[in-house]
Amino acid sequence: MKNSLIILLIALLFSGIFACRRTGRNADETLSYKIVHYEATSSDSMSFQIDIKYPFFVPLDSSQTSLTTLNQVIQQFLDTAMMTYWGADTTETGKIVNETGAEGHFILMNNYYLSDTSSKIISLVFETYSYALGAHGFTAITTFNYDLINKKMLNLTDLIDLSLPVKQQGLDSLLMAHFENPEGCFTTPPFVDKSFERFALEPDTMVFYYEAYELGAYSCGSAKVKIPLLEMEAADLLLQLQ
Repeated sequence: MKNSLIILLIALLFSGIFACRRTGRNADETLSYKIVHYEATSSDSMSFQIDIKYPFFVPLDSSQTSLTTLNQVIQQFLDTAMMTYWGADTTETGKIVNETGAEGHFILMNNYYLSDTSSKIISLVFETYSYALGAHGFTAITTFNYDLINKKMLNLTDLIDLSLPVKQQGLDSLLMAHFENPEGCFTTPPFVDKSFERFALEPDTMVFYYEAYELGAYSCGSAKVKIPLLEMEAADLLLQLQ
């Protein structure tokens, strides 16, 4: 199967958009890195279709190594996802397709968007769609938040103080105040604790992501709650990056 693999790699340098200046909180800020967009398309015409898009962060000063950890974490995530699919058993693919009328390929697609890019933090969101000949596919959400100053991936507790019950109550109140559920499809209120991983920063807000099934039926889809940073600061929740 792998001998028939067709691989297309495209590197597009977005220096005019991402490398020099950013918008939002610090519009005049000059960044010390540039962002290269990669696409990898792999297929074997019989069983698999893989389409991966992801960014690679390059320091403008070759002596800088502060982005190595982030690039490694992104690559490990993609390697694991692709190896899982290449290792899938496809011997029954034809039979499943004939019996269920399902699509004839295992599909893996990864897209991304940059939630924030500054001199202190990079916040990145992956949306990874997978389909394995079932009733429907599933889109997983993965976020990457990187502290450029301290050269480490950020956990939620690096950004929000949840050390006391009153802090948790304050966050719960903000989540409900900004939770959008106009049709009432979602039946579970959003909740975030110290172990919550799907969060990202925007220039003026913090965003919490919920995959399908977490807050309601699959048909409700995914959800996100955006809380202004000023409100989190007023609630004495926000921690400053050192």
